[in-house]
Amino acid sequence: MTIFKDFDDLLGRLEDVTRQGDGFMAKCPNHDDRTASLSVKRFEDGTVLVNCFAGCSKDEILSDLGGTLADLFEVPAGADGYFSNSLEPQPVNKEHIDALTSYVDEANSKLHTPKALEY
Repeated sequence: MTIFKDFDDLLGRLEDVTRQGDGFMAKCPNHDDRTASLSVKRFEDGTVLVNCFAGCSKDEILSDLGGTLADLFEVPAGADGYFSNSLEPQPVNKEHIDALTSYVDEANSKLHTPKALEY
């Protein structure tokens, strides 16, 4: 049993959801996401995979959506029947790499402030 009525309900709890290959990208609900860093895929058996490319844990993401890891199993398809055909990794496109690079560069610039060299 899952808290999500269907996959559309799960996607509806996320912001700025866009179709990406055989899944979706969205803003991660666990951190202040300027660009979508959360990958969401539903497989034919109803299993949903979530991955935040910024490093948020699945437990934190699901907690923010009102659920637990157990809620990622047997999620009904929803109106459009979204699912990936396999568990094989899909190629990443240039747009995704550029967006992720920009996100990581900005995050790093906030974490690391230059210090004067001491001799």
